[in-house]
Amino acid sequence: MALTKLSGQSLELNWSLQTEGRIVAGPVIDESKAYVGNEKGKFLAIDLTTGQPVWEVETAGNIQAKAVLVNDLVFFESANTFYALNQENG
Repeated sequence: MALTKLSGQSLELNWSLQTEGRIVAGPVIDESKAYVGNEKGKFLAIDLTTGQPVWEVETAGNIQAKAVLVNDLVFFESANTFYALNQENG
């Protein structure tokens, strides 16, 4: 289905999630979760259906670049440290 002006008028917000810090880079998404980090150093996996965090990891610094998904891992950088976390449970 294409998004048109008419169909856009009937869109409804499913959920929103307030994070503690500003999100600079957009999320990366798999079949069930969105993965995103913020400038306070928190990296989250968010359930796409509920909008609730599935897991989160505190890092030593801010997260300014988009993560990458490869196989069952999510890769991202924070404060010159490279992380590779399991997509399912961090």
